[in-house]
Amino acid sequence: MPLDKHCRGTLVPALPSRDEVEVCSFIGILGVVCHAIRHVGRSISGVVKGRRLVVIPPSNIYFHPFPVPALSMVFPLRGPLRIAHRGMPNMARENTLASFALALDAGADGIELDVHATADGVVVVHHDPMLAGGATISELSHHSIRGESYEGAQMPTLRNVCDLVNGHAELFVEIKGEGIERLVSDELDRYDGRCAIHSFDHALIQRLYRGKSRYRLGLLYETAPLNVLAELASRGALDLWPHRGIVTRELVDEVHSMQGRVIPWTVNAAIDVQRLVACGVDGICTDDVRLLSLA
Repeated sequence: MPLDKHCRGTLVPALPSRDEVEVCSFIGILGVVCHAIRHVGRSISGVVKGRRLVVIPPSNIYFHPFPVPALSMVFPLRGPLRIAHRGMPNMARENTLASFALALDAGADGIELDVHATADGVVVVHHDPMLAGGATISELSHHSIRGESYEGAQMPTLRNVCDLVNGHAELFVEIKGEGIERLVSDELDRYDGRCAIHSFDHALIQRLYRGKSRYRLGLLYETAPLNVLAELASRGALDLWPHRGIVTRELVDEVHSMQGRVIPWTVNAAIDVQRLVACGVDGICTDDVRLLSLA
């Protein structure tokens, strides 16, 4: 295993997908065995096995010369990402700015939303391809949708949501509309925050990959894929979005072996949260992110 040049510790070969990097284990204050975590662009801090954070000057750290087990075999740096499924739909209308604002106030790490495109190429946030009255979004101009109904008046654009989130959470954009991936990518290119794209349309995700998309890509599944690694690799995806019922520890370990993330949906029961956390998932998509604080 490689050594860190500055700290002379052992590096973990498969690093986590966030900005924490395990450098090596060390003896900290009062002889407590800790694990050195480098926060990229910040400083070195220690995470104790009891999950109490202690900050120790590098000069006071003695690094073990022994190899360090993989990070997932020690303990998670923190729990899974709390991802708000269409905002907080139990408190405000789903896929609206009000719903997303409530999710941010509740401490969401991620905002998940659905997008379609209007006839004049505006990417709008809405789950179904049609409005409640039966009008098809892709056949209407954005202006006409705004005046179509109260539902249309509340429908934000993807740009509206980007402006609201403003980097405070990761954006997880599910593409619902057919063949609109270029419109979505062009809109996200104007956004400076973290974002990823996923879809049930696996061919669409593959087109993004072959078009050298710079965004992290994901595949949605309701049933377990026969060969998850082959599926992800062939489509150029790193994120697996499985239905909560098909998640196993073995599935999670497979995806982690290629530095991927597992983000189950839609998780609204504490017992499911506990099982999925035990499986080692990377994020949990829920209708109420407060549930993840209580589980």
